[in-house]
Amino acid sequence: MSRAPYVIVAGIVAAAIAWTIHLGGEPDPLAIDSALTIAVGLVVFSVIDAAGLLLSRGRWARRLGFALTGTGAALFVLTELTVMSLAALALSGLSLLGLAGPWLDGWIRKRPSAGGPGIKPLGVVFGLLALIPLAGAVTPSGMTPWHGVIGGAGVVLAWSYSKAQVWALWAVRLALGVVSVPAIVNSPPAGALLLAAAVTTTVAFSWFRESLIAVAPLLERLPGPRVHRVGVENGPGHE
Repeated sequence: MSRAPYVIVAGIVAAAIAWTIHLGGEPDPLAIDSALTIAVGLVVFSVIDAAGLLLSRGRWARRLGFALTGTGAALFVLTELTVMSLAALALSGLSLLGLAGPWLDGWIRKRPSAGGPGIKPLGVVFGLLALIPLAGAVTPSGMTPWHGVIGGAGVVLAWSYSKAQVWALWAVRLALGVVSVPAIVNSPPAGALLLAAAVTTTVAFSWFRESLIAVAPLLERLPGPRVHRVGVENGPGHE
């Protein structure tokens, strides 16, 4: 068995931890609450990516890994230069080489798993979880309580939706946009556009039929009631 996937996953998780240490110690010019919220999002997505690469071996996990390494490069540019940021950048760079190289070609599935979630349900979950780091990223000078609300809503709804609770899907469809308005209004113009685009995309994914089937598959498959027609089966002429 190839050890390459495990080494690559270890690099992705180690990079996320290194960025967390960097953001917790030297977040300038980010406010400490914004920096730590971004760090939490990085750790959450690195754990998801590790599970995706090692367990489901889906192509989405490889793409998520690319997104994580790209986020690390952006943090290196936007924050102060420190020894930890250099170490985190090195880990992100090594992870990028591992993801882009040939070591995962025989490991990653070429086709989606028949029993796995589709791209649209994943879009709902990832969109909700992305609200955690976005709540910090769109407010570099410090978060407001409304940004805490939208980040917390992302956690609760993502968890509930992943547990196949239909109410969470309807909450995303009908309530997420409303709840996000105060956070969008209290964000800088660029951050407001980014947060609004993320919420809009997540809500759009939730309205696809596949997103409903992911949480209520039995409703789509249960047969209708069987009616026993005594008069036809046991009437005249029935043998």
